[in-house]
Amino acid sequence: MKRSAKTVILTRSKAGNRAWAPYIRDMGLEVYDAPAITTRARMLTAEEKTIIGMLQTFDWIVYTSGAGVRHFHEAVVEAGAPWPPVGPRVAVVGAQTSRVAAGARLPVYFQPTKSDSATLAQELPNVHGARILLPRTTLASGELETALRRRGGIVTALSVYETHIVTTPDTTLLAMVQSGSIGACVFASPSAVAGFCQRVTEPCESLVRHVPAVAIGPGVADVLRSNGFVDVHICREPSIGGVIEVLHQLFG
Repeated sequence: MKRSAKTVILTRSKAGNRAWAPYIRDMGLEVYDAPAITTRARMLTAEEKTIIGMLQTFDWIVYTSGAGVRHFHEAVVEAGAPWPPVGPRVAVVGAQTSRVAAGARLPVYFQPTKSDSATLAQELPNVHGARILLPRTTLASGELETALRRRGGIVTALSVYETHIVTTPDTTLLAMVQSGSIGACVFASPSAVAGFCQRVTEPCESLVRHVPAVAIGPGVADVLRSNGFVDVHICREPSIGGVIEVLHQLFG
């Protein structure tokens, strides 16, 4: 059914929302920036800095997010190591991460046919015996790391940034919930769901759970349902393209 409310709520980090907003506005929809997570660089240990000094010994650097690219870039430059790293090939999880990599002057050698970590782990070539570096957030699951090790990869996971949920109530967002002007909310991670649920207080908390919620994948959809959302739509492709497809179905 075509929806009359035309505002889409984005709940990624500020940088993530900025990356997705133009695609949604191109549909003729309005976007409200409601970041539910924030990222920041973490202080690396002496051992972790040593890893950055040995980037030329790796065969692959695998990025699973644009934030990973940005924060790893910062860490390498701060350590005084050359950028772009000389030696390892670059793999990215999807098109959005690829665009961030290109902006950071990283030539992308590999991108999987589907934008998710499971497909990346299955399709990354020449894994057996390869030294693989995974720059990531402190909240990252170990699934990609484990899958690559099962294929014989020698994997080093390096947490270069922290992800924190935003809990401050958003008065503008609350007013939009009460007025019924929200057409859909988009969620790209379980942490974004957690932050959003803390930013929306009662009585709006009950109302917003009936707004269509767009989940980037099944895992996020499960978290939404466990938090009481009753109208959950799962993207077939875990990317902005998948989000746009769902929004077309919702808004016509």
